[in-house]
This record gives sequence, C-alpha cells and structure tokens, in this order.
Amino acid sequence: MCGEVLFREDIEWTNTWWEHANDLTCSRILMIGDSVTRGIRPRLHALVKPRYVVDLFATSLQVTDPLLEKEFDFHFSIKEYSCDRVIIQEGGQHGFDRKCSEDPLYYERFQENYINLIARVEKFCRNIIFLSSTATVLPESLTELNRKRNEEIQARNKIVKDVADIKGYQYVNIYSLTETCKHIDQIHMDSGSYEKIALEIAKIL
Repeated sequence: MCGEVLFREDIEWTNTWWEHANDLTCSRILMIGDSVTRGIRPRLHALVKPRYVVDLFATSLQVTDPLLEKEFDFHFSIKEYSCDRVIIQEGGQHGFDRKCSEDPLYYERFQENYINLIARVEKFCRNIIFLSSTATVLPESLTELNRKRNEEIQARNKIVKDVADIKGYQYVNIYSLTETCKHIDQIHMDSGSYEKIALEIAKIL
C-alpha cells in the first residue's frame, strides 16, 4: 500500500453524480470512469431520458491503487440507487508513471486489477458495457495526436477489450472516433465531440 501511494498524482479526486436523486423509481445507467466520462455523461443523459437517467462515478485513481477498491465499495454500498446498466471507461487517462505498453509485469497487474474491479461491479449490476479510452493530443498542438501517450492508451484499451471478452460483455471502441475530435486540452474534447460519443453509446442502449 505504501509503495502504491508514491504513484498517486499530486491531487486525487472522486466525483459522484446522482441524477434525479429524489426519485427512486428511475431506471438508471451508471457511468464509471474519469473526467472524460464526466464529459460524456450529460450528453448521454439528454439522449436516453426519460427511459433512463444517467449517474456517474468518476475518479482519477489508478486501476492498481487499493484506494480505488475502497471508493468502489463505498459507492456501491448506497443501495437505494440500483442501476439497470453500467458503462465503464476506467483506467485509461491516469497513472502514466508506469506503462502497460513497456512493462509486461505491469500489463499483467493492470489486467488482474481490472478483472477484480469488474467483479466488484458485478455484485451490483451484471449488465455491463465496456467503453474504450479516448485519444489524446499534444498539449502544445491540440490538432496533433500524442502518439507516445496514445500508445499506452491503446495498450490499456486492449486489456479492457480482453477482459470484456473474458467476461462475455460488450466492448465499444470509440478510440478511432476521438482521433479526429476537437480537443480543448491534451485529454478533454469540446461539447460536440462528447455529443458524438454519446450518440455512439446511445445506439446500443
């Protein structure tokens, strides 16, 4: 545990969003991910309401950090907000001090931890859609892909797809779609790009 703390970012955060929190009759989709997922959530909610409302559990914590498991367990302990579906986009954009694309041992550890996280989700909901992480651009040139960083993101996306296949869940690859999206910084996209992603997800709901 102490060793893992050294790999945390300077600031770690967790963000939970309960849509229509005072209505327990809603059919709910829970999106799990990071700040990119947080950007997608309101667009998806607008597309699928009133059939569903879309909730959020987003965090900067790495897949291999034990603190993430504790945050998961706390979130899922709130039993009044059950959900019909989970869309997970976890682990792609944070924790680049260690790379699955360069370290086979860390690749295996990342995959093992991802499987364990999915097992935690399955205790809460067994209707899960896996969503790839998105492409990034250079901070100094927002129209140019960050090839080095994207190499790592694609390695992690392969793990996510493999886990989806192992578990028998659907995997939605939006990576190539976001290679041509308009970015507002290295990681995040403009509202129109999030709208395109939400439309892709809505097609399969």
